[in-house]
Amino acid sequence: MFEEQINFLQEKIRINTIDSNESIILRVILESNIPQCIKVYFRARAKSEVNKEKENVLRSPQLAYNNQDVIALQNQIDLLLLHNYQFSKEEFYSILEQGLNFSFNYLVRPQWTLKEFLLQKSQFLSSNEVDDHFQYCNDYNYYSIIIKQYFESKDPNYQLGFEELTQLLKKVDIEVLSGHTSTELAKVFQPIFKLISYSNNENIEEIKIPTKAPILYFEDKGMTTIATRLSSERENGLREISLPQLATIIERIKTGNNDFIAHPEIFKEEKEEEVKIIIQKEEPAVQFQEINSQLEEEIDLRTENYKTEEIYPTSQPLPPIFTLQEKSQIIRLLFDGNEHECDSFIVDVLDSIDVQSADSIIQSYFEESNIDVNLPVSIKFYTTLKDRYILLRSV
Repeated sequence: MFEEQINFLQEKIRINTIDSNESIILRVILESNIPQCIKVYFRARAKSEVNKEKENVLRSPQLAYNNQDVIALQNQIDLLLLHNYQFSKEEFYSILEQGLNFSFNYLVRPQWTLKEFLLQKSQFLSSNEVDDHFQYCNDYNYYSIIIKQYFESKDPNYQLGFEELTQLLKKVDIEVLSGHTSTELAKVFQPIFKLISYSNNENIEEIKIPTKAPILYFEDKGMTTIATRLSSERENGLREISLPQLATIIERIKTGNNDFIAHPEIFKEEKEEEVKIIIQKEEPAVQFQEINSQLEEEIDLRTENYKTEEIYPTSQPLPPIFTLQEKSQIIRLLFDGNEHECDSFIVDVLDSIDVQSADSIIQSYFEESNIDVNLPVSIKFYTTLKDRYILLRSV
């Protein structure tokens, strides 16, 4: 169904990343102008390889691997290893093909794909496997959030079988989508349009995809009324469909108002500035704190009311954490424009009792706010804030 689009995407992504080179590192992929779902897929593969390498390292009980400073430094080393993970040309092409096929399957038939992907050759799914597998999924984040919460309500050793997973996925969709308007239902299916828009540079509201795709999507979710109507429209000549057309058909089904027409304007996307992940090629982990050094462009978040002021040495003031541009982007994209909430959150992180607590606060906020941790702005915020925490504890 999407063979032509997949082939075109493969070539365009190749040109924008590895091109004619023999290899490429993950950092270059993450900074490239390619679909986010493909960046996420490559990152997950690289992280899997880094974790395998760590498992093979022999650790002597005489060495203090559980020391907080050692853990903090090891986390920085792991991040550098991850972002500098090198894919050969052959490996890159293979993973790219797998990533595109997985993305199209997941975006069109999420329940079916998750059942196949989460269980794979196993009959049962553990909590750790859920975390590992969902690293490959960029969209429909509500699945991972609710399934992880489900595991948290169970015994730590609890395992999920096929039938239970099937029922859970159905329940998730019913609870999440039952109150959606026609426009909201169409927008949930928006990621596939967004992926295809990368291949032809059209605005998302102008993109048309095979009508078979939303038919499969709504069949996958058990919304047979919508799927049946779309099948009828397809038989009557509607071979391709746009987001506005999809919203129009859904609204006519839900209300019976056959005069309704969805306006394309409501599907227009706001263009977001890209934030580069600032990790220098040869930069050692101990120098992470030097990333933000342009003092004339930066803003100091500390005030006399902040508890964290006590841990700043008065004779050696530290540079501010983020530049004005970085902070503006963080407030807009991660805190819904609430500067006070952003500042308070930063203080809470910096006042954590240890690096694990700081890490937990950031991760919990991302999960509770349904923020994509693989976005460049998320990675920048996470790594820079953790680096500052570690630096403060070392002065």
